[in-house]
Amino acid sequence: MDQLVQKELQDIQSHLEASELFIKKCKLYESRAQDDELKNWMNEGATVQQGQIQVLVNQLRQYDGKKHKQ
Repeated sequence: MDQLVQKELQDIQSHLEASELFIKKCKLYESRAQDDELKNWMNEGATVQQGQIQVLVNQLRQYDGKKHKQ
């Protein structure tokens, strides 16, 4: 199959929305935390998740409906 089907696109959108919520929560918890180690964990979690979102978006842009070559 050369193109992503509607269900796959919906799943990707759902994953992106969940990731964005995770990032928002990490930032909120980081702002409320008093422990520096916990603040660092929350910041790192948000940063890693943002990176994963960017990787997914970049892959989707490269895919652009074209068949993947292996």
